[in-house]
Amino acid sequence: MKLHLNNIFDLAVEKFREGDYKSSFKFFSFLLFKEERDIDAQIGVILSDYAVENEEDAIDYFEYFLDNLSDELTKKDLLYELTSQMDVDFSFLDELFTVLEELIVTAEGIEYQDFKEIFIKSSNKKQLMENLTFSTKLIISTKEDMLDFIELLYENDFIDEALSYLESAISISPIDTYFQDTFREYNLKIK
Repeated sequence: MKLHLNNIFDLAVEKFREGDYKSSFKFFSFLLFKEERDIDAQIGVILSDYAVENEEDAIDYFEYFLDNLSDELTKKDLLYELTSQMDVDFSFLDELFTVLEELIVTAEGIEYQDFKEIFIKSSNKKQLMENLTFSTKLIISTKEDMLDFIELLYENDFIDEALSYLESAISISPIDTYFQDTFREYNLKIK
């Protein structure tokens, strides 16, 4: 698993622990999409869905799962138990396929807001940026997100990247003076 996938796993776990099972489900689904045989993602998807109906039981299973992350045999046994002995409603598969379709449509990209959440919590921002640059498309849907992303880069000393994104934004929207003014301001600061 690459570093950025580890960060997404950590975020999925955090969302589960916060009781945000829908977001947890999405992050585990993304991991499952990236590595379909990832037993951790399989268990995470099932437990995120199960938690909506049976929160207490799902939390107990989830903590047991986390306590045994390094024990592949125990995880396989847990997956078997979850899929065969519990009354798991597999209707979540429809939602899973919808999430996976969205990921395919976006060419395996990551929405800016999801990236920002991971970036802020990351202890190794440089490695995260390198992983993003080489393995994932960043989907920026609004001008505000683009501006926020550029500021995030600049504030975290990714000056060259910030200037590069600014140049791209200017070429896409040459009449937008904010991008041009920001570009001039950043250039002055580094000189």
